[in-house]
Amino acid sequence: MKPELDEKEYIVGRQLKPEARKDVIHFLKDLSIMPTSMIDVSDGLASELIHLSKSSGLGMTIYDEKLPVDQETFNTAKDFNIVASLKT
Repeated sequence: MKPELDEKEYIVGRQLKPEARKDVIHFLKDLSIMPTSMIDVSDGLASELIHLSKSSGLGMTIYDEKLPVDQETFNTAKDFNIVASLKT
């Protein structure tokens, strides 16, 4: 089975050619925050959180309602009967 993705150009493009969120740079600067480290989550948020948890010896709590989900991604998940939450 091959899903019909012709009308899903935006979200397919975001997966194939991700772009850094440059707005975060200005957000942190405005708050006078100087990051000392960062992590690439292109392999997925869950796998990176597991990696951080194991490395630090600490646990984590993920609040899915706090994770930003693009409206088109949410709608596509709904179209494919995938449960997704949407930050409001």
